[in-house]
Amino acid sequence: MSKKVFISHSSKDAKIASAICAALEARGHHCWMSSRDIKPGENFQGTIVRAIREAGVMVLVFSANANNSDEIKKEMALASQSRKMVIPVRAEDVMPSEDFTYELATRQWIDMFTDWEKSIEVLSDQVGEAVPRADTGVRPAPPPSAPENHKSRAPVFAIVAALLLAGGAAAFWS
Repeated sequence: MSKKVFISHSSKDAKIASAICAALEARGHHCWMSSRDIKPGENFQGTIVRAIREAGVMVLVFSANANNSDEIKKEMALASQSRKMVIPVRAEDVMPSEDFTYELATRQWIDMFTDWEKSIEVLSDQVGEAVPRADTGVRPAPPPSAPENHKSRAPVFAIVAALLLAGGAAAFWS
């Protein structure tokens, strides 16, 4: 059996995380989600630590809710310690807070809110690079329909990157 895909998400984003999980599993990737895979009575903290260590890759479902989640910050730190590839997928057009900027500054995003089907295919392909698909012998089921789109906020990521580059250049020349 291949390694699982750890899906990190805010409990407030369970609907989109479940849709992403279902879409990946329909494409042959085994996923792990705390809301689904921690059994009653299990210590969730220890179970999450083990699941991250045993995972082949982490998919971070990033949103305003995730941006304010201390638990996701802990999961990101554990993934970093375990040298796991983290694939951030933005569920909505939100930029990372300072707490996430350091971890996510060098990672390419997948924006799920622009084109759901294309984004899922890109995500599935990237997950497949990190963790080979399970050979189930069964044809994948059609992917679930796209969740409701959130209104996009102004794209500030390019502005933030330009400011960081300008600041770095100014520091270099001074």
